[in-house]
Amino acid sequence: MVFGGRFDDQVKIRGFRVEPGEVEAAVLAHPGVRAGVVVAGPGPGGTMRLVAYVVGDADPAELRGWLADRLPEHLRPAVIVPLDRLPITPNGKIDRAALPAPAAASTVAYRAPATPTEEAVAAVYREVLGVDRVGGNDDFFALGGHSLLATQAISRLRDTHHIHLPLKTIFEHPTVTDLAATIDSDAIHSASAQAGSDDAAADRIERIPRADRAGELPLSFAQERLWFLDRLEPASAAYNIPAALRIRGALDTAALQRAVDAVVRRHEPLRTTFAARDGRPVQVVHEHLRLVLETVDVSADPDPRASGQRHVDEVARHPFDLESGPLVRARLVRVADGEHLLATCMHHIVSDGWSLSVFLREVIAAYGAVAGGGEIGLPPLRIDYVDYAAFQRRSLAGDALQREIDWWAAELRGAPPALSLPTDWPRPALQSHDGAALTHVIDPSLRADVNRLVADTGSTLFMVALAAFDVVLTRWSGQDDVVVGVPIAGRNRREFEDLIGFFVNTLALRTRLDGDPTFRDLVARVRHAALGAFAHQEVPFEGLVSELGLERDLSRTPVFQVMLNMINLPGDIPDFPGLSAEMVQPGAVQSKFDLTLYAQDTPAGLQLDLVYNRALFAPGRMRELLLQFEAVLAQAAREPDAPLSRLSLVTAAAAARLPDPAAPLPALAEEPVHHLVAARAVAAPGQTAIDGPDGVVTYGELVGWADHVADALRGAGVAPGDVVAVVGRRHAALVAALLGAMRAGATFFVLDPAHPPARLNAAVAAGRPAAWLDVGAAVPVGLVLPDARVDVLTRRGGESGPAKDIGSALGDPDAIAYIAFTSGTEGHPLGVRGRHRPLAHVARVFADRFAVTPADRFSMLSGLGHDPLLRDVFVALASGATLCIPAEDDIGPGRLAAWFQRSGVTVAGLTPAMGGLLTSRVSPGGLPSLRLAAYVGEALRFEDVDALRSAAPRATVVNLYGTTETQQALGCLVVGRGGEGAVPIGPGLDGVQLLVATQAGGLAGVSELGEIRVRSAYLAAGYLDRPELDAVRFDGDAHTAVRSYRTGDLGRFRPDGTIEYASRVDGQLTLRGFRIEAGEVEAALTTFPGVGARSSTCGARATPAGWWRGSSRRGMSTPARCAGTSRPGSRRTWSPAS
Repeated sequence: MVFGGRFDDQVKIRGFRVEPGEVEAAVLAHPGVRAGVVVAGPGPGGTMRLVAYVVGDADPAELRGWLADRLPEHLRPAVIVPLDRLPITPNGKIDRAALPAPAAASTVAYRAPATPTEEAVAAVYREVLGVDRVGGNDDFFALGGHSLLATQAISRLRDTHHIHLPLKTIFEHPTVTDLAATIDSDAIHSASAQAGSDDAAADRIERIPRADRAGELPLSFAQERLWFLDRLEPASAAYNIPAALRIRGALDTAALQRAVDAVVRRHEPLRTTFAARDGRPVQVVHEHLRLVLETVDVSADPDPRASGQRHVDEVARHPFDLESGPLVRARLVRVADGEHLLATCMHHIVSDGWSLSVFLREVIAAYGAVAGGGEIGLPPLRIDYVDYAAFQRRSLAGDALQREIDWWAAELRGAPPALSLPTDWPRPALQSHDGAALTHVIDPSLRADVNRLVADTGSTLFMVALAAFDVVLTRWSGQDDVVVGVPIAGRNRREFEDLIGFFVNTLALRTRLDGDPTFRDLVARVRHAALGAFAHQEVPFEGLVSELGLERDLSRTPVFQVMLNMINLPGDIPDFPGLSAEMVQPGAVQSKFDLTLYAQDTPAGLQLDLVYNRALFAPGRMRELLLQFEAVLAQAAREPDAPLSRLSLVTAAAAARLPDPAAPLPALAEEPVHHLVAARAVAAPGQTAIDGPDGVVTYGELVGWADHVADALRGAGVAPGDVVAVVGRRHAALVAALLGAMRAGATFFVLDPAHPPARLNAAVAAGRPAAWLDVGAAVPVGLVLPDARVDVLTRRGGESGPAKDIGSALGDPDAIAYIAFTSGTEGHPLGVRGRHRPLAHVARVFADRFAVTPADRFSMLSGLGHDPLLRDVFVALASGATLCIPAEDDIGPGRLAAWFQRSGVTVAGLTPAMGGLLTSRVSPGGLPSLRLAAYVGEALRFEDVDALRSAAPRATVVNLYGTTETQQALGCLVVGRGGEGAVPIGPGLDGVQLLVATQAGGLAGVSELGEIRVRSAYLAAGYLDRPELDAVRFDGDAHTAVRSYRTGDLGRFRPDGTIEYASRVDGQLTLRGFRIEAGEVEAALTTFPGVGARSSTCGARATPAGWWRGSSRRGMSTPARCAGTSRPGSRRTWSPAS
C-alpha cells in the first residue's frame, strides 16, 4: 500500500496534528478580516507550515500579534498574504489551487537585500527558518528563530564566508542588514585572521578529515566520561535513551526490518562497541552488526495495552554492555490488529536526543521506500562520528583547550558547590537515578504573553524560561547564586546535522540574582551568561569537571544538580506512509540529576515535563514547582519591570492550604491559671496536685501554701506588678512559690542554681526584684539577691479558705506574669515579659485538644530557667491533674524510665535530648502508662519518635514549636508514622498562625525559604527594657490585640501546609533545648585575662558532638577558638564560674 494523503485537511506541523480550519476560524474572528482561508503546505525546506490568505484592512504585523494572543506557536500562520479578493471556483467555493504562492513571513516592510552579503544572509535565513522571502530589515528571532536554529544559521555562514563568526553575533545583530554589516566589518575579518593562528578557533571552519579506520579510534571527551561512569556502575540504565511509537495501520514488519537494517548500515555509531586497550578506551566500529527487530505478540493478553507498556519499559530500562553491544535495541510489539508498539533504546554513548530524531526519521523514510517497492535512497555521509571524535581530540588540546578551561574556571569561580533544595527524604550517600515525571501545560494565552516578553527583552524563550526557573530555584534554596545545567546540541557544523552520535554537550549557566533586580534585568543577566557559555561550548563538560579538580560527592552531580532542557529538535517525525504514529512515553524514568525541567510546544500550549529523583522528592512538592514556574512567568509577563521580590510563589492550589495572614484571630479574655488552680482546690481539695520525693500535696494544701506565700510577699512590701526572683529546684515548694507570686499579683522569674553566678547576677540586675523566694535550693556563691527574702518551705501548712479562693474579677489578662531569660547577642541574658493571657490560653487549649483529665499524671522535667517549665506545671494543675516531680537522682540513663514506671506518668513534656535519655535503657513496651509525649526545644527527628513509640506503644507523640517570645503561642503537630529525617512543624494551636515570610514580608510559597513568624493574640508582651528590639521583632506594641513575632528561624512550607525548619538567620543555636547566642559565649570568653577583645580574636560556633553519647543523636557542642595568651585548660575551668 502506498500512502496517498488524507481525506480531510488535517496536517502535521512540527510533530503536532493541526486542523487548518481551527486557525482559519481565529483569523476570521479579527475585526479587520472580511474573508480569509488558511492552507497548509511545504516551505522551502520541505517542512510543513500554515499560510493565511486574508481580505480586509488588517495589517499583517498587527494580525500576527493578535493571533499570538489566541493561538499557540505551532498554530500560527508562518506567512500572512493580503489579497484584494479570494479566488472562487464556478461553484462559488474558494479555489485553493488558484491561491498565489506566499511571498514572505515578515512582519516588517520588505526591503530587498542590498549587497551580496545581505543576500547570502537572507538565503541562510530562508533555508533555516523555512520562509520564502527575507528582506534586509527582517529579524532572525522575529521570524521564529531560536538558539538551535541560530547555531545552524551561523554554521552555514561560517561555511560560505570562511570566517570565524561567534554564535553571539546573531543575538547581537539579528537583522539581515546588521548581521551582513558585521560579517563585512574589519573587526570580524581581523578576528578570523587571529582565529587562523588559534587552533581551536580555526578548527571551527576547517573541514573535518576522515579518520584512519585501520588504527585505534579514540572516544570523544563526552564518550570517555560515560565510559568511565559505566565502569563505576556497569549495570546502570541512567544513560539509556528510549523512544517508542504507537503505529496504527497495516504494518509491513519485513519492510520495517529492512529499513532498520539500512539505517544501521548508514550510521557507524549503531555498529560501535567499546574496548579497553592498555587501560584506555577505544571505539570498535563493526563492518556488519545486524539489529534484529525482536517481535512480540501480546494481543491475546488480558490487557494488551498494559502488556505492551511493560515491554516498552523493559526495553527502556535494561542496561547495555558497552563492550559486547549492540548499543541500540528495538522491539516490535503487536498489541492488536492494526496496532503495534515500536520500542527503541540507545545508549547515550552513541546517541543523543537529536540522534533519536534522525534515527526515527530515516527509518520511516526507508520504510516508505521499501513498502512502496522502491529503493532506499539515503545519501552517503561525508563523515561519521569517529571522524568527529578524532578531530575533537586533535583540535581541542594544548593552549587552545587551556584557554577555554580558563574561561570556565573564571566563570564558575566562587559558585556554590551545590544547590540546597529542600527534599522530602534525606539525600542518600550514593546518588540514585530512580526517577519519576510530572507534566503541566501552560495555557496558550500565557504562552502568547511570554512571547511578547521574549520580543520585548530581545531574548529567546529559553532565556526567559531559565530566568523564571532561576527565580524559583533561588527562592527554594535561599541562594542568590544559581548554576543550572543546559544541554546544547553541539552540532555547530552543517555536516553534523544528519549524523547519529553523542554530540550534545552540557553548559553550566551561572546566574546571580543578588540586588533584587527586575525580571527584565534578570533576563539580561541570563542572556549575558548564555551567550558567554555558547561562545565557549566546545569544552566538554566532562573534561571541565576533571580539569577544575572539583571535590567529588557521590550523593550528587558536580557543578549543578538541576537542568533545563528546551526541546527544539530538528524537523518533524513524519507518519509512516499509509500509517499513523504517535510517541509513547516509557513508564520507567531515569533521573540523572535532582531535577530536569523539559519544555516544548504542544497543541495545548507550552508543555512542561519535570523529571525528578524519587529518592529525594515527593510528587506534591514537584507539582508545586511546576505551578510556581508558571506563576512566575505570568507575573513577569505582566510586570517585567517589577523587582523580583514582588513576585509571589503562592499558587492558587497552595493558597487553599496555607494560612491567610489577614485572617482574624481571637483574643479571648482567658481566666488566669492561678484562678483555675484555686477553683480546683475548691472543687476537689483532697485531689493530689503534686507527687514528689517528699510526698504528695493536695490541691487544697497547695493553694493554701501559695496563699501563705502571697501573704508573706505582701508583708515584705511586694506590691502588685513588682518583680520577685525564685532560686529554683525541682520541688513542690517551687510550684507553691510560683503560684503564690501570681496570687500576690507579682511578676516572677526563676534562677537555675546550676548556671554560673555571673549569668544569674546579670538576670537579677535586669529583673530588679523587690524580694526573692527561697525554696530550699543551694544558693550559688557570689549570687547577689535582694534583702527581702521569703522562705517558702516554712509557709506550708493548712488549706486555703473559701473566701480567698477566687476573686470576682479576672484581673488584667495582659498583666505580666513572669520574666523568662534567654540568651542575648550582646553578652547578657535577654529578658522576655510573659503575660497571663497566653499561659491561661495554652492551659485550656492543650487540655481540650488532648483530653487532659484529673486522672493524668504530668512529669516535671523542663529546665528550671526555661519557660516550658510553666507549661509542665500549669497545664497539669489547671486541669486538675497530678504533677509528678522526680528526684535529682532519677534523671539519668535507665533511672528516668524507672521513675516513669513507678510514678505512672501519662503526659510528658520532653526535649529530644531528654527523650533520648528516657528511651536509652528501656525495653520495648517499658513505658506502658505514657499516653502523650510533647516534644519542644529543638528539632525532633523521626528516629526519636520511633524510639519513644517502641518504649511507649500507646503514646501520642506531639511536636511543639515556639520560642520564649511567642510565649505559649505554639505550633502543634501530632506526629504520624513512617517518616524519615526531621519532623515538620505543625500549624498553630487555636488562635495561633505559623507563617513563613519572604524577605519582602509576603507569604512564602510551598518550599520557598523564609523566616518563620508566629501570629497570635497570645504572644509575650515584649522584651524587658528593650523597646528598640521590640520594634524589630514584633510588628506592633503590646496593646495590639493580634501581633506577629519574627522568630529568626528559617523554614519552608511543605505541600500539606506544615513547616520544615531549615536554619537560622543569625548565629543562634539550640543546645539540649536551650536557645544560645554564640555572641554571649564570645563575650564571656573575651573577659578572661589573656583573651582581651582588643588584643585577640575569639569565636564560638556549634558543631555536632553527641553530648550524651548513646542518648542523643543530634547533640551539639560549642567549641571556642580564641587568640591570646591564656591556656585553653585555664579558660575551660574558668568559664563555668563566670
